[in-house]
Amino acid sequence: MAKQLLDRHGMSVQAYTVALGGIKAKQRDFDQIEQNRLFCPDNAAAERMEERIREVRSQGDTLGGLSKFEHAARSVLVNRFLISLMRNWLVP
Repeated sequence: MAKQLLDRHGMSVQAYTVALGGIKAKQRDFDQIEQNRLFCPDNAAAERMEERIREVRSQGDTLGGLSKFEHAARSVLVNRFLISLMRNWLVP
């Protein structure tokens, strides 16, 4: 339902992994996001991140990561609409 609302107003939202376990995505190829399970826009970095996950998991530890949430809109009015929507409906 939220995606339909955003589409109707010419907006798109994308979340992706920027860094994980000290490994940073060096490129932002958004076509690659759906090509790996970490939703990383850099497949080479995603492979290194997955290896790091396996390494740390084998030691019984966990990792921290950083994701980024972006939106794109066609106009300032739509951007204001999205900000209002997030403040009033999506963010407690």
